[in-house]
Amino acid sequence: MRCNDCGKEYEAPLPEGVSPKRYDEMADATIAIVKCGLATPYNRSAALQRDCGMPMSESVMAERCEAVTETLFPIYKEMRR
Repeated sequence: MRCNDCGKEYEAPLPEGVSPKRYDEMADATIAIVKCGLATPYNRSAALQRDCGMPMSESVMAERCEAVTETLFPIYKEMRR
């Protein structure tokens, strides 16, 4: 929340038992597999997510897929060596 007078932002604490991590590793891996393994465009995946009641934008999917790439690229380089 943001104060209208001073512009200071306030963040409410998360409820007990809720993780501050937004995306699970399984979600990241699934996004990467759907994008790269099945060659599904982000806009099609976003429409499917929206239809299932779990909307996720194309830009978020790209960010999560990039995070998977950054994690796996050193392994790929070592296997190539």
